Amino acid sequence: MSIIKADKVEIEIQEQTDPEAANQFMTVVSYQPEGLLSKEIITLLLSDTKPFIKKTIDLGNRVVRKEETVAAPEAKKDWFVGNNLNDKIYTGSLDEVKDKLEKDQDGGRYYRDSKLTPDGY
Repeated sequence: MSIIKADKVEIEIQEQTDPEAANQFMTVVSYQPEGLLSKEIITLLLSDTKPFIKKTIDLGNRVVRKEETVAAPEAKKDWFVGNNLNDKIYTGSLDEVKDKLEKDQDGGRYYRDSKLTPDGY
């Protein structure tokens, strides 16, 4: 057994739909090594039984099962892919995006020459 320190770890459970597949489920365990921008596959596991994920927490004197909690999604923020408003990517509903565009146009920079339609053009 190897012990590997990693920046990121990924466990992918893939259900096989091909009737000719060797097994119904394939689990891929991969990681990103510390300080490197690469993805390394550690192992592939094949099974006809659906894999399960068990989460535990080490309390120092014992290991207990950890209840899964789902974090509330963070609000998406607008972000730039360049240096000006023409390179800005807006997030939100169509009405929110229209409001943001109008505010940016009022600031002297024009993102689009025309108003957005429900199709986004």
